[in-house]
Parts: sequence; structure tokens; C-alpha cells
Amino acid sequence: MRKSLISACTFLLLLIAIAILGSGIYRQSRLDASSREFAIHVTQIILSGNPRYEAQEDLEDAPELEEPPTAAETLASFAHPLLLEQRSMDALGKYLYTITLNLGPLQVVQSINGGSDVPLFVFDSQIPSATHNLQVEFSAGSAQVMIDMILEGDEWLITAFSVETTLLSS
Repeated sequence: MRKSLISACTFLLLLIAIAILGSGIYRQSRLDASSREFAIHVTQIILSGNPRYEAQEDLEDAPELEEPPTAAETLASFAHPLLLEQRSMDALGKYLYTITLNLGPLQVVQSINGGSDVPLFVFDSQIPSATHNLQVEFSAGSAQVMIDMILEGDEWLITAFSVETTLLSS
């Protein structure tokens, strides 16, 4: 009787461990897929949007117009506060304006590499993060977009965003 009770408890503990491990693997897979989708989606929005650049001082006397957001405003809407502490809106605006001015609008995302770093267990204190490199094609040529993000709540937020290409080197 005692052996069967120990066997039953051991079996039950094993089932619980397998269920916890399975849910962790499922969570990792789901968050990895969502980070990839987010990276592609947000890159397309930021680099295909309105490339206009306006310094803050230029906007003080401007009339209130219903214009689409700039690329910097779009990036800021998906940004983690860390990114906005590192780069001002003015610096983001100049950077993205230079990219779209020299490369033209984004045409297509060709491929994506990278992935997420998601703890296996939900109760782990590590914050899920992801790093992706996207090979993209602009109207003037190809480039690589690097995007880092972290998960806050149920939302991916960008902590770093850069575009690298040999087309801007000369």
C-alpha cells in the first residue's frame, strides 16, 4: 500500500513537472513568434511612413494640421523609455529622415534572423527580450535593420533600432 502511494505521488509530481515544462516551452514559442511579427510590423510602419523631419522649434508657430506622424513619432510610440532616454526625439527624427531621404521608402522585408530570450518558467524574474536582424530592401538598395526589444506586460517595446547599409557610407 505504501509503495503504491509513493508511486502515485511520484507519478503525479512527474505529470505536474511535465505540464509546467510544456507550458514554458509553449510560452517561449509563442513569444518568439510574436517578437518576430512585431519586429517586421513595426519596421514596415517606421520606414514606410511619412519621412518628413521637423525640428521642434519649427513646430512652435505651425498651425494645427492633421498630418500622419513622422517616422520618429511612430518609433517613439513603440519605444521603451530607455530608448527615448538615449536618443532625443530630435535625434531620432534626424536619423530616420536621413535614412528615408537617402534610401527612399522601404520596399520589402526580405528575411529576419534572431529570436527571443524568454525564461522557461513564468515565475522567473528575467524580463523576456528579443533581438532581430531584418534584411530589407529600400528603393535605393538593401540594408539591415537591427531591433532590440523587451516585453512589458503583453507588449513588446523597442529598446534599440538602427539601420545599417553601405549606401550611406559614401
